[in-house]
Amino acid sequence: MKHAFEVGDIVTFHSSISRHDEGPYLVTRQMPADGPEPAYRLKDISDSRERVAREHELRASRQGAGLTPEPHRSALKPARTRPTRRST
Repeated sequence: MKHAFEVGDIVTFHSSISRHDEGPYLVTRQMPADGPEPAYRLKDISDSRERVAREHELRASRQGAGLTPEPHRSALKPARTRPTRRST
């Protein structure tokens, strides 16, 4: 089954339990289908909380326009540093 959202998309979470949208969230991972539909790993942009959501619970976010999310941690590599030699 094809995913409707890509990694890096900004979405809102729309739950049948909650009466309001939550988010914005950054899609950090496409997951295998949870039953008849795809699932996603999400990261809350404001406080870095993470959650999993099924596709029917997500909507493309209008708030996402102009936001520049941080790169996903797995994409970051530690900087290599060399010790410096001091002259005396």
